[in-house]
Amino acid sequence: MSVTILYSNVSSTLDITLPDINLTSGLGVPDNGTDDEKRRIYESYTLYTVTYVMATYYLYVIAAFGVPGNVASIFTIITLPTVSSSKVHVAILAVTDTMAIVLKILYQEFSARGLYVSLPLHTIIFFLLEFFTTYANWVVVAMTAERFLAVCFPLRVGRMYTRRKAIVVLAGLALITASINIFHFWAWEELCEDGFWYYKLKDEYTDFVHGAFYYISGTHSILLPCALIFTGNALIILSIRQARAVQRHLTNSVEQGGRKAKDQRQITVMLVVVSIVFLLLNTPNAFLYFFKKYWKYEPWSYSHVEYFFTVRFIHLLSDANHAVNFYLYFLSMSSFRRRFLDSIRCRGKIRHRHTMSSVYRTSQTYINSLHQTGGDTFGRPDGLVYSAFSKRNSSSRAESGQSIKLTTNVVRNSNNNKITRSLLKNDSQHFVTANSDL
Repeated sequence: MSVTILYSNVSSTLDITLPDINLTSGLGVPDNGTDDEKRRIYESYTLYTVTYVMATYYLYVIAAFGVPGNVASIFTIITLPTVSSSKVHVAILAVTDTMAIVLKILYQEFSARGLYVSLPLHTIIFFLLEFFTTYANWVVVAMTAERFLAVCFPLRVGRMYTRRKAIVVLAGLALITASINIFHFWAWEELCEDGFWYYKLKDEYTDFVHGAFYYISGTHSILLPCALIFTGNALIILSIRQARAVQRHLTNSVEQGGRKAKDQRQITVMLVVVSIVFLLLNTPNAFLYFFKKYWKYEPWSYSHVEYFFTVRFIHLLSDANHAVNFYLYFLSMSSFRRRFLDSIRCRGKIRHRHTMSSVYRTSQTYINSLHQTGGDTFGRPDGLVYSAFSKRNSSSRAESGQSIKLTTNVVRNSNNNKITRSLLKNDSQHFVTANSDL
């Protein structure tokens, strides 16, 4: 019999062929009239108690860390002035991880407490649980692909993978994931025995779920994402090493200038860290998914407890992947960390105004230096003065006789005694400003 009692593996479908399920333990322990002595011995194992506590409470611990972290990621992204394709991936991954955690807890509560849920609502929750759990892995795959293009084709990635194309790719991955799990809407039936309601796969779908779909779901949700993420990050690291070797050969330096280049390097480092953690947390589940059918144990024995402990612990690792991404961003990416701290302190606009004021003060200083050079005007024989930021052509220069005149008006403020300067132009309107680009 295939039933859904408690979320147990990556496909959420318990491939249990036991006559009955003990709902109190949540471990799939058979309760078919076995004598009390065997049950007492079975439940006296310390590992049984550890497994029971872990299976009951670990999702709440994950939610306590994961939901606030994912919300913080979303909040940080929406406060950014511009949203690139990389940031689209981060935002969607945060939403997906949050939904996966919430739905897992919701499904566990309904199952563990024996609450009645109508068949349509059960099917919707089950489908969404399947969808978000799997889709989160494919968002990481899309992030890896975007970084691979950025590293290997840095001059063309802006055209090859725009924000709109990123949204199209993510929508396509969502459609594929939904299509694989859509059959759940008509594959379940609701039954009642002795006042207890439960959901069971229809007989015509049992062989399909435990046969072909079992391997299709495992390949799509775990095995293929792990393989693609591992391959993509290996190629990214190889490309970075080759690029540094070429740069060192040409310039005898690995230093790379420019804030944009620095941001791109930080995004790449962040993606590699996220991918490594993803592989560490999900690779055990990939092996378990395909080999647990061959794990032999004797019911009501210590090896039975060992099996359930291993299964639960590996699922804990996979579920933890939905909670750690924000902390990985925060630790590995200084720009994300700075933006998050500015957001919670409401310093974004203040920082922007401060930057503009700095530019203005720099411009004023440059004007002063132009005037203080005197009539020689930088020693040029033609007596021309150039703007600080203008192009050097005939329309962007002034003759020395009509150069910028700076008048210093000393204004004593009663509070701070600061000196202020004011710029006055002469009668002629042909003069150069510090920010002109005529």
